[in-house]
Amino acid sequence: MIDDPGRRGLYREPRLYRAETSSDIMPLEIAFHTLNVMDAASTIACLRRDDCHERNPIYGRNPKPVMIIGAKAITSGVHYWVMRTLLPDHPGLARAFGWVTVTIQGSVVGLNLSQMF
Repeated sequence: MIDDPGRRGLYREPRLYRAETSSDIMPLEIAFHTLNVMDAASTIACLRRDDCHERNPIYGRNPKPVMIIGAKAITSGVHYWVMRTLLPDHPGLARAFGWVTVTIQGSVVGLNLSQMF
């Protein structure tokens, strides 16, 4: 009997291969994850100075760094999954999702940085 990797759950759909990633989607993905890291770093730095508070009600007023890092890791994972799910069948929607999320994340980072200086 020939071992079939698909039977063991190791099969990956060809439509999800990296080679099929649109060239304009990759920069959006990189920008989102970079901004996500910048958001976490600026939030943690600001909270450590004790002169500012988190405004996101999901985190609470003074979240611990591990909560911020964990939430950002989950956010990055979900963003990556959504982009990879949309891209094969709906590249325009994936592109729009990428631009919206990068714009929102960039605005948040801008607000954080404006409070730091």
